[in-house]
Amino acid sequence: TIRERDSMNQIRVPIAELRTTLEAKLGGEGLFVLPPGGQIWKGGGNV
Repeated sequence: TIRERDSMNQIRVPIAELRTTLEAKLGGEGLFVLPPGGQIWKGGGNV
């Protein structure tokens, strides 16, 4: 699970996609741009 600190929004990410997903998010990709097999776990706040 990856959580956006300010809004507390969360996505679930398969372990195989974790490294590339974290790198993309740290590079500025939006939280709700999901990797293959990813899903929104908790949405709300600032999307």
